[in-house]
Amino acid sequence: MKKILMLVTMIMMLAVSAVCSASNGKVLDAEEAIVDKFINGGNYKAVTSMMTEDMQKNWDEKAYTNMHAQLAKDFGKLTTNQLIVVEKHNGADVLLYQVAAEKKPAARFVYLFKLNGEKPLLNDFSVMLPQQKEAAKAEAQAAEQEQIGIEQQSLKNYLNQAKRSWNTWSNQPPANPAAGPGSSSQSVTAAPTTGRND
Repeated sequence: MKKILMLVTMIMMLAVSAVCSASNGKVLDAEEAIVDKFINGGNYKAVTSMMTEDMQKNWDEKAYTNMHAQLAKDFGKLTTNQLIVVEKHNGADVLLYQVAAEKKPAARFVYLFKLNGEKPLLNDFSVMLPQQKEAAKAEAQAAEQEQIGIEQQSLKNYLNQAKRSWNTWSNQPPANPAAGPGSSSQSVTAAPTTGRND
C-alpha cells in the first residue's frame, strides 16, 4: 500500500513539473519574441501592443525612434545578442542579454516583463555598459604588462651585450709580460765565482 501511495505521489509530482516547465517555456518563448521585435523590428506600432500601459507612457514613438538611432550611432550593428540570465519573480521576469556590437565590444540589455497569467508584457528596457573603473583598471593592467615586457627585453639585451663582451675578452691571447714595454720584470744573472779572495 505504501509503495502504491509513493508511486502515485511521484506521478503527480512529475505531472506538475511537466506542466510548469511547459508553461515557463511558453512564456519565455513569447518574451524572446517580444525582445526580437523590440530591438530589431524598429516598428513602434508593432510593439506597442506588447508593452504595458506604463511603458507606453514612458516610451512614445519619438522615444522609441530616438533609442534606435542612438543605438545605431553608439553601437553599430549588433554581432551578438544572447540571452544569458532569466530571473523569475512574483508576477515578473527579467531577461538579461549579453550584447556585442561593431563599436561596443561588450554591453548588456535588460528587459523587464510583467506577467498577466501566461501573457508577458514588456515593462522596461535598459542598457548596461562596463563600469569606467573596471575599464580603467583593465587599461592600467595592460600598460603595466607592457612596461614589464619592455623592462624584460631591456634586461635581456643588456645580458646579451655583457655575454658578447665576455666572449670577446676571454678569446684574446694572453699577454707576455716580459716582452711588453715598461715591464717591471727583470732577468737576474748571478756573477761567476773565481775562487780569489781579495
